[in-house]
Amino acid sequence: MGDLSFNRLKGDLPSNPQHVPEFTFLGGNMLSGTVSGSMLDGEKNIDLSYNNVTWPCQNENINGYGCSSQTTF
Repeated sequence: MGDLSFNRLKGDLPSNPQHVPEFTFLGGNMLSGTVSGSMLDGEKNIDLSYNNVTWPCQNENINGYGCSSQTTF
């Protein structure tokens, strides 16, 4: 588990992260970019709420509430 919520993190999401914890909490930061395929793995649960991110399709394991740019959600 990784919890980096509300830490004012800025920058782009990595395009191909090597390791994504099963539970990842990144809500309330200033992250941007597109969620990569490895983050969309059905085994991962990711909180990206209140960031500026997009992802290619609806995914029930991603909490994107409050993201300013969502596609096909």
